[in-house]
Amino acid sequence: RHADCFEKRELVDRALAALVREVEEGVAAVPVPTPAPASGSFAEFGELVTVPAIEEEQATLLFFHGFGDSARGFVSQLPKLLQLPSVRYVLPTAPSQGGMRSWFSFASDTTLRGAGAASRSLAYAHWLIQQELARGVSGDSIFVGGFSQGGSVAVQAAPAPAELPSGPL
Repeated sequence: RHADCFEKRELVDRALAALVREVEEGVAAVPVPTPAPASGSFAEFGELVTVPAIEEEQATLLFFHGFGDSARGFVSQLPKLLQLPSVRYVLPTAPSQGGMRSWFSFASDTTLRGAGAASRSLAYAHWLIQQELARGVSGDSIFVGGFSQGGSVAVQAAPAPAELPSGPL
């Protein structure tokens, strides 16, 4: 087990503690998310939502949603659950494929279409990482995660590109 990973029970405990604190202290300051349509060579992707850090920004979390969901499915709860006030959240939305948001292309029998099934999503993830580097965020302050299908994209995208300055993701 990695020290920087959450077990399900730990995540549930943190969520419950956050809810209790919210009730006890009143609603905390919530940063305003900024949605933007995807553009350029990644125009087929859905909106890209960023949630600014509450405190001075020290890191970025790029988080990929699961099959059929969107960035908006995580925008209100993810910052509350993780309680990382110095983290900026970047929440991309997968393209619509067959009426559902999906990071992978599926054949009609729901099997993945070869090794390149997620290649566009991985290219988009790498582009988003490069955008954060261009903003001045160091490579060791960019974290990539996801839920379900988005978790698979995150695992494949995190080690690359190899030329990241200041250490691995």
